[in-house]
Amino acid sequence: MITLFPILIGGFGGGATRGLIGYLKHQYSYKNVGFDLGYFTVMMFLSGIVGVLTAVAIDQSDLY
Repeated sequence: MITLFPILIGGFGGGATRGLIGYLKHQYSYKNVGFDLGYFTVMMFLSGIVGVLTAVAIDQSDLY
C-alpha cells in the first residue's frame, strides 16, 4: 500500500495551483481590483482542501 502523505501533498498542491490560476484570471479580467490577503489565504487553503479530498477519494476508490 502506498503511503498517503505524497497523495495529500499532491492533492493540496494541485488544489492550491487551481485556486491561484482562478485568482490570477480574476485579477487580469477586471480593472482596479484590490488585493485582499485574508481572502486570498482562505481561498487558497480551501482550494487545497478540496484537492486533498479529491485525491483521497480517488485513492480510496482504487482499493475496490
